[in-house]
Amino acid sequence: MSEYKQYQRKGLSEMRPYIQGEDLTGISVSEPDKNNLHLGGMIARNPKNHDDKWFVAQKYFDDNLEPVSTRHITPLQEAERVFIEAYGRYDEDMRHSTEDENAAESLMNSWESMIAAWNHLQQIDADAMMEESK
Repeated sequence: MSEYKQYQRKGLSEMRPYIQGEDLTGISVSEPDKNNLHLGGMIARNPKNHDDKWFVAQKYFDDNLEPVSTRHITPLQEAERVFIEAYGRYDEDMRHSTEDENAAESLMNSWESMIAAWNHLQQIDADAMMEESK
């Protein structure tokens, strides 16, 4: 087995409060947490794959995370957030593209939004790199 090392998160986490008694089908919950759901917690999801969800114990959440204050979000972080949201909409539209007769238009709109967000993200990143090199 390999050695554990410490890592720091680069981005933001997407979470919502766990509601006591809610169905946790499709949400990963560790064995110790299964016995402590009554203590509360959060449901986290992968921003790039909204089907990837897991339970975060309230104690861990309280010790390690806090709500994002818009005062502390950099332009790059905001551009990343917008891109991730656009990608999520595109991904969702792709999954439903065979079920909806208007899917092509919806898919094209979400694709264009995602590309615009990506281009904006790249421009902000390039601007930041130029600023650092001065």
